[in-house]
Amino acid sequence: MQMVPSLDSGTVGQRRCPSRSYSPSPLLNATEAARLLKVPRSTLYELVRSRGLPHVKVGRALRFTRADLAFWVTDNSYGRGATRRRGG
Repeated sequence: MQMVPSLDSGTVGQRRCPSRSYSPSPLLNATEAARLLKVPRSTLYELVRSRGLPHVKVGRALRFTRADLAFWVTDNSYGRGATRRRGG
């Protein structure tokens, strides 16, 4: 990572910037995320609203990463074979 100048409240500071070789995973739109989870889009939007399905807002559009969706599925699995972390 390289350091790049950052202007914050009129002062010059430093913030971390990923190197140019950094390549984030592509963002999925709602249709793609719903297809991946095998649910209707309406269910996807309900999960965002009520159960905290991780997402990114780009303007008015919701976007999702495969990694966040996989983590959410694992974290919200119940029943036999489910690995669930317990807070505490």
